[in-house]
Amino acid sequence: MTTPAAVETSSFELGSYLRTLRRRWQVVVVVTVLGVIVAAAYLQLRPSEVTATSVVNLNVVSDQLFSNQRAASTLIDTQTEAQLARSSAVLDDAAQAMGSDVAGSRLRGRTTVEILPLSTIVRISFSAPNLGDAVAGADAIAQAYLDERSGSAQAKISAATDRLEADRADLRAQLIEANTLRSNAEPGTPAAIQAASDAELINLQLPALVEEINGLRGVDTSGGEVVSSAGDNGAVVTPARDVTLATGAAVGFILGLILALLANRLDRRVYSVERLQASGGGIVLATLSGSKATIPVTGPDHDAFQSLRERLLAAVPDRSVLALIDLTTSGQPSDVGVNLALTFAESGRAVELVHTGRTVDLMNTMKVQLKLKRVPATKDAAVKGWSSWQSARVPELVVRVPDSTDEGGASAAALGELLANPANDDALTLVYLPADATRSLRLAAARVGHSIMLVVSRMGTRLRAVSVLADELQAVDAVVYGSLVVPTNRRLAADAAELADDVTTDVGGDLAGRATKG
Repeated sequence: MTTPAAVETSSFELGSYLRTLRRRWQVVVVVTVLGVIVAAAYLQLRPSEVTATSVVNLNVVSDQLFSNQRAASTLIDTQTEAQLARSSAVLDDAAQAMGSDVAGSRLRGRTTVEILPLSTIVRISFSAPNLGDAVAGADAIAQAYLDERSGSAQAKISAATDRLEADRADLRAQLIEANTLRSNAEPGTPAAIQAASDAELINLQLPALVEEINGLRGVDTSGGEVVSSAGDNGAVVTPARDVTLATGAAVGFILGLILALLANRLDRRVYSVERLQASGGGIVLATLSGSKATIPVTGPDHDAFQSLRERLLAAVPDRSVLALIDLTTSGQPSDVGVNLALTFAESGRAVELVHTGRTVDLMNTMKVQLKLKRVPATKDAAVKGWSSWQSARVPELVVRVPDSTDEGGASAAALGELLANPANDDALTLVYLPADATRSLRLAAARVGHSIMLVVSRMGTRLRAVSVLADELQAVDAVVYGSLVVPTNRRLAADAAELADDVTTDVGGDLAGRATKG
């Protein structure tokens, strides 16, 4: 009996296979096309062969055919008939009839004989490079086979008849001798009586012998008849074009399925929820579909960010620190941290976005789209090395970025100090660490953060990177809550409303940014 657990497991495995094929359909298509190409090449390289078949009905040679209780098919030795049809005598006669210079024995390899079960029907097939030779060969072999059977039967009947004629002549001579002795002997003498007895016995034997001779002479010695000639039955061309191409496509499709599953097993990138979760990436919190990112987010991704916000608001404390660690592989500035913070702020909640990696393009886009205004340094003197920017568009959002232009941006110590001294104790703090963030920055954010989330790119982020990070986070008693999955080719559209070097100036003329690597 199938248990519900077994049914669920089976459905899960089937669904996994179908998702794999959906991801790797290119592999299946390519290998299938290659299979068709190989089949087409095989058709071009292998010469075609035409096989024609002639059908004959064998005649059973018997002097008591109609009085026999057995079926005619049981009187035929199928093995003997098959060997006879491919014998040298038959093939030599067929070759001569075809006018071929090739010896009959060379035709044996192209001749096949099939005797239908429980019947006297024989199918004789012959293969040749073209239709005309195949038809001529099959008909010639069939006729030579019937002639051979007929000749053999006639020879046997003639031999038997000759023996019986000799026996009859001998009996007639004995009868003449017995009659002579009886006429010369005295009536009633033993000699006369013996001669009369011999003559009477011979007279009894002669009618039976004559009847047997007449019976043999009435036997039909024909080998059989041609039921349908090869030209009437049509021919089979091998290799068959349609069948060969279909076989190539089928074999290619099966190999494509195998290769797709194998490639999927060997691929160590993020491509499924199950493998991401098994590698320590937690549950999938949201999946973004757009390849072109904007600030603020638009389209279907806007709803994805709002859904993520509602899930996090229900799961984390009011004054909490969320760490967003980017593991994407694009090497370009990401919109995820900014748009997530903006989505929280749009709900009326005070949000501080701590962006540890700042680039010219990203700062230009944020300044234009969020209408950022720098908070004077006198109001942000608690932590050195960070500048604060408030959004005039959404006042609840404050963006804090490092002032340092050193390689790697903010240090782990500076980040730890910043998170320990928030400007607004009631604000939700979202720490975004770009893909090039150092290991120490990630651990510092994880140590302070209440929830750790990852940003991974489908078919881009390596599962090993996820598992290694998950193992490292255990050192600071942090666990990955979940992951945001983004397309591998997702790019932030740089805003051209301001010059790229505008990030270096603010309303008050202070240094506001730096050009970092993407």
